[in-house]
Amino acid sequence: MRPARPFLLLLVLLSTPLCAHAQAPAWQVDAAAFSRQMTVVGAVDGADSGDLVAAFVGSEVRGVAQAQLVTTAAGPAWRFFLTVYSRTTGETIAFQHYHAQADAVGALQQTLAFQTNGTAGTVAQPFTWTARPTTGPCTSGNPGWQVDAAAFSRQMTVVGAVDGADSGDLVAAFVGSEVRGVAQAQLVTTAAGPAWRFFLTVYSRTTGETIAFQHYHAQADQTFTLDASLGFYAGTGVGSLAEPFVLPALACAAPGLTISLRVALQGFYDGTGLRAARTDVLPLADPYGLAASVAPGFFQGQGADVADWVWIELRTGSPSSPPMQTVARRAALVRSDGHVVDVDGASGVRFSAPPGTYYVAAGHLSHVPVMSAALLDCAPGACSYDFTTGAGQAYGTAALTDASGSGSGPWALHAGDGDGDGDTDSDDFLVWYAAFGAASAYVGADFDGDGDADSDDFLIWYAAFGAASQLPPSTP
Repeated sequence: MRPARPFLLLLVLLSTPLCAHAQAPAWQVDAAAFSRQMTVVGAVDGADSGDLVAAFVGSEVRGVAQAQLVTTAAGPAWRFFLTVYSRTTGETIAFQHYHAQADAVGALQQTLAFQTNGTAGTVAQPFTWTARPTTGPCTSGNPGWQVDAAAFSRQMTVVGAVDGADSGDLVAAFVGSEVRGVAQAQLVTTAAGPAWRFFLTVYSRTTGETIAFQHYHAQADQTFTLDASLGFYAGTGVGSLAEPFVLPALACAAPGLTISLRVALQGFYDGTGLRAARTDVLPLADPYGLAASVAPGFFQGQGADVADWVWIELRTGSPSSPPMQTVARRAALVRSDGHVVDVDGASGVRFSAPPGTYYVAAGHLSHVPVMSAALLDCAPGACSYDFTTGAGQAYGTAALTDASGSGSGPWALHAGDGDGDGDTDSDDFLVWYAAFGAASAYVGADFDGDGDADSDDFLIWYAAFGAASQLPPSTP
């Protein structure tokens, strides 16, 4: 069992554990000490009477609110009405939640940049907080991190430390999967005695990028995700030997992998992106029977840019020698920008399948499903694929269509498959005909995702008529 290993940085969000049992915290804010303020109307899934949310900069309380029961179009709901205080614009505001029934305090994942007299969230569309993760991916073996400093025009410095670090350990900085800095542990003398520190130069091409961190523990021969991030600002320095900021590390998550996907839906494409769903129509549970769901109010807040539910499969075997094998299948959400995300509305889609190489298939209630043209290397525990960049991104012939009609993409799943059999044919016309006139409804005949089955959907079906799935047969 690996001991807790906090990452020490001067500029990070919270000094509390991710989850601590305590009596109601004595959070208080001295409003008179600040010259500026903004308001936040927020929601926390599972909130109840007596719960509190507090805003912080570092360890300083900047606002506190108790849960209030309000009436929304979806029914009664708990909301937090915070006044957040500051002395300057641009500070990063972090949040914590006290759950009265559990008698526990937990850090929340979302942050805000303070804007004087700004507002975030409404009763109908609250700023939605989710609990910060307590686990992250871990990998075995020396990662061999390297950074090409010549590829970047800007840099900043970070002095950090990891509890339990030792000789040969490494810390690396990342933007996405790109390494932006690497440092080996150095033994230094502090007022408290000898200690291991990491002196990183972090590189970037632009100000404002979010920098994440990982730690390679040489003795364990394992890489851990660190619960630390900061905004890149050229020419600045973060951290010192004498005044570190302690932040908990993430424990190793259960074996599995995360996939970042991007897809487009022909019928939903409006010229710039996918039509965002009507929040009065989109169901809280996935329509594929895969046991995925979101909380009431999600599509009015954190998921306001969601277009619809989709399904994702991991497959092995050869598409030219079917049947393939479906290793895992999950429901997920596709946003207006085409990114497919897990039910938190932000992260990649998590599977319990072991890291390895897979084909990935994607489908939608009213569109013809597709599969990646090539195997994805998910052996590191994470991988990505973009179906929208070209006709050849999907297996088979003409499996994707140019949603713009201009030849420039995005390349999208064919529309018009109202009965979900993988083809757009006369049977789908009958599905549309039977549903014609349905308003504010979630039905397979709503090919453009506007919540109605009408003549516009007929035109989409007509344009897509003849599309056929190229998805190879597969067995569970």
